[in-house]
Amino acid sequence: MLSNDRLLLKMIRRVWKWRRYRAAIGLLSDAPNGCVLDLGAGSGELLSMIPASCKVGIDLHPPASKSSQSFIVADAQNLPLRDSCFDIVICLEVIEHVADPPRIIEEISRVLKHGATLLISTPDASPIWRVIWHIWTRTVAREWLGAHKQNFRLTSLLKLLQEGRFSAERVVRANFFILTIRAKSVKSRRPEQKNPKLFL
Repeated sequence: MLSNDRLLLKMIRRVWKWRRYRAAIGLLSDAPNGCVLDLGAGSGELLSMIPASCKVGIDLHPPASKSSQSFIVADAQNLPLRDSCFDIVICLEVIEHVADPPRIIEEISRVLKHGATLLISTPDASPIWRVIWHIWTRTVAREWLGAHKQNFRLTSLLKLLQEGRFSAERVVRANFFILTIRAKSVKSRRPEQKNPKLFL
């Protein structure tokens, strides 16, 4: 049986997650329906909430339970997917965990169609956030200690997207600290690959 402290922590984490999901779904409400890729999909919970005819989740670990959408175990920095095959890519709170964020943005650009949608989020590493994260990871969430390899503010995140050939369309905050950006791919069109990679 869970203690009151553990129950409270579980509730806080659930509310935090669902507020992030609500912001993400709101930003996608008028996006064209099509093929959706979720990088860092976890259990596939968010994907299951998005009405799309084609949904693919990618994570470093397989989901604990059977998912209703296609799932690929892979690294977001080297996607086993062919060029220009997705209408929407979702990447929520992933880039702060990787050594090479521009590489992920490059891969996202590669698999997105021209003019398609990227939804990306990361903590806004303000001084207040850094203090909260420092305390959080040294008390109740020690499993996240050292998990963040990068820190972004709005200006640095927008710069990363611009350099990766994305144009920001809307910016919202979830849970006060999480920057969530909807951006459009502005890459030039590419010819089809002669030897396409896997796409389920």
